[in-house]
Amino acid sequence: MFPVSIFKERRGKVIKKMEDNSVLLIESAMPKEKNTNNNYIFRQDSSFYYLTGLNAENSVLLLVKSNKMSKQILFVEENNPFLELWFGKRKSFEEIKTETGISEVYSIKEMFQHLSMYVNDKIILYFDFTNRQVSSFLDYQHYRLTRIREHYPQITTVQQASKVIYPIRMIKDEHEIKAVRRAIEITRDGIINAMKRVRPGMYEYEVQADLEYMFLKNGVRVPAFPSIIASGVNAATLHYSDNNCKIEKNSLVLTDVGAEYMNYSADITRVFPASKKFTEKQTMLYNRLLEIQERIIGMVKPGISFKEINDSATKMIAKMLISLKYIKDESDVKKYYAHSIGHMLGLDTHDVNEFPRNLPVLEENMILTIEPGIYLKEESLGIRIEDDILVTKNGRNNLSYDIPKSIKEIERSVA
Repeated sequence: MFPVSIFKERRGKVIKKMEDNSVLLIESAMPKEKNTNNNYIFRQDSSFYYLTGLNAENSVLLLVKSNKMSKQILFVEENNPFLELWFGKRKSFEEIKTETGISEVYSIKEMFQHLSMYVNDKIILYFDFTNRQVSSFLDYQHYRLTRIREHYPQITTVQQASKVIYPIRMIKDEHEIKAVRRAIEITRDGIINAMKRVRPGMYEYEVQADLEYMFLKNGVRVPAFPSIIASGVNAATLHYSDNNCKIEKNSLVLTDVGAEYMNYSADITRVFPASKKFTEKQTMLYNRLLEIQERIIGMVKPGISFKEINDSATKMIAKMLISLKYIKDESDVKKYYAHSIGHMLGLDTHDVNEFPRNLPVLEENMILTIEPGIYLKEESLGIRIEDDILVTKNGRNNLSYDIPKSIKEIERSVA
């Protein structure tokens, strides 16, 4: 558990960034219904969790800033004796006050009544409808915003809540870094277990089972994202997810995976040979790409732009492909390398995803991935090498340094 003081501090920072005479609404995630009788495991909305630490659905956080006064109010669902029988008892308002450090906690049914106290003709509403990956959720968020504006037609200015939350979320505190480290440790155990057990003739989902077994054993009920276990030509599909093909002799297995610990994500890609040894061609390609990855990791430091890192990686991979006669001109690099060098990492695997492509400079205590790759579909081959990198005061720290990555380390692990 994170200390309550952390969530109080975060809310204070957000309020400081809000314009005067404004309110901010952040809603919890919706329950994921499988059908009318069963639910998927609930995963809280990242920004809601970041500001409250509360893992409860049907809740809303209201932050108010007006005339040098600020308020923090939380609306939650009351306990229902009938639902308690099926799903357990909800936390009391007093328990939630203690857990979140928010002194004003009310029933969700009272939200509009309380919001009315702070809405005026010149109010600014910060509303969260970013970072949603499911179109139905986007539709729901716009429906919610429409409802709010119907209640309060005087709201004429709506801004993205991410505008005042994401700049804070980008910089990780010591508790967040510790959580990401633990997520990476669990991911490491899963990858090593998969390496030890892989063999030709297995199915990709069996490798996934060996890997995610270690996740569950360490308390990770659901991975940070659907595991990619791609053998042979499947590894040339960037977000391959079927994981249902038989692994052929002498093929490489690409695993792009991540555990989630206390809602914080790891994101690691490793490639290893099903037949225990890399072929001569695989070794050459892998080592060339690994050299590029290490050079790019060496560039990470405060003050360098994400764009500069990305452009350098693209140029290096292009030169590699030209030297190997896969392409003739650097402009053709996208044929075999179609993605960027990485992304921010944190509460979401693609964290604060408005920023990575336009991030002006890296700052201390940001966490990002570095993941160059080459994808040769005609050779039934895809190689990507991905590590999670913490930006430090004077450089960088590879948080996933101890996950086997060199040819020697990998072949020792799969032996």
